[in-house]
Amino acid sequence: YYKANTVKGCLDPNSRNFDPIANTAGQCEAPGTNFSFAGVYQQCWESNPRAGFNLCSGAGSGVLLNPITGGTRCPVGYEPVKLLSTVGRNSKRCWKTKHCTSWFIWCVHHEERTQCVDSYTVLTAYWCTARRTSKLISNPGMFYAGAYAADGRFLNDITQSKECPEHFRPYKVGRDIYLCLSMDLSRASRGRIPFAGFFSCDSGNPLSETSGGLDAPKHCPKEFSQVTLDTVDGCAIMQCVKGRSGLAQIQVRRPPFEEPDYELVEHPVT
Repeated sequence: YYKANTVKGCLDPNSRNFDPIANTAGQCEAPGTNFSFAGVYQQCWESNPRAGFNLCSGAGSGVLLNPITGGTRCPVGYEPVKLLSTVGRNSKRCWKTKHCTSWFIWCVHHEERTQCVDSYTVLTAYWCTARRTSKLISNPGMFYAGAYAADGRFLNDITQSKECPEHFRPYKVGRDIYLCLSMDLSRASRGRIPFAGFFSCDSGNPLSETSGGLDAPKHCPKEFSQVTLDTVDGCAIMQCVKGRSGLAQIQVRRPPFEEPDYELVEHPVT
């Protein structure tokens, strides 16, 4: 319960980085950093494509195109970071066949058998972050305004509903998580949540690094709070956000929920 509801941030009301949604002490002062975010996309892989189900095609396949690039890729100057991976849909087909069990020159006895073929999909979602060495074009990214689940197990923290704020659109990742994003950087600026990446049990957050490295750390940059987005197939997904005026209180996650398999311990950014 404690881990699932931990919100780290600045608790000093006199600091310019005071976070009203934080409940665990974090850093209050830190230098500015570039937190560029350029959308999400989701790929689909089918376990048995020879079965002919074409589960990764058509409506309901789970494929999500990045709204900036129109494909399953990041814009130039950005790199993909794994957000989550989960099993999508599945299908099975069976039919009857006859097999000869007794021969005398020719088959004298047949036995009817049932044969089946099945297939399932794996959905893998990625978010796009700026490469540190890239020179980005002006206004290439997107604004973030929270998320919600289709079944209502968690609601959008701004609207307190299964809807996105004005000027934001829902983009489905995983089986039923909707991220609220906007490319309208002028009209959507008031509804956005200051955002500094995601991380999970098996993927770090490159935006929390101050220098390059092979393995991005699994924590948020200083000044940002780490808040549980959801737990997918036993893997906790965290979002790095900053409190803002008008943002409703982060909802308490009540059991049953899956236990995150890493410690939510803040580490200094070096």
